[in-house]
Amino acid sequence: MEQSSYSRARRGSSQRYRGRTPLSERLRGALSGRLIGILAAAFFPLMIIYLETVFHILSVGEFTFSGVLATLLYSVFLGLLLFVPHMFIRSPKVRTIVGTVCITVCCILFGVEHFVGKKFKVLYDIKTI
Repeated sequence: MEQSSYSRARRGSSQRYRGRTPLSERLRGALSGRLIGILAAAFFPLMIIYLETVFHILSVGEFTFSGVLATLLYSVFLGLLLFVPHMFIRSPKVRTIVGTVCITVCCILFGVEHFVGKKFKVLYDIKTI
């Protein structure tokens, strides 16, 4: 039985790598894993920045740059605080449930804060914590 040039080339390539995947595929897998990790780590801080921005626009009426640095620092801190426990969960199903609960709790807190601000004309301050 005569082998085609394709099967000889294929057999030669598998012998050359000896069961390992080519370097380009390993790098692609590592980069996509890192990119997913970076995007996952950035999701919660970006969500908090979005919620803070929307809350500021709804409560003040316009967006000003007066408290941007404090908002960014708070958002990054709280977002990473939410992400760290989320990172150590191995099961994708449990990780999805925990992430959904974190997102829901944050949205409810911002909604309650907006309602209290509109109804009672008072925003949360240090004394209420």
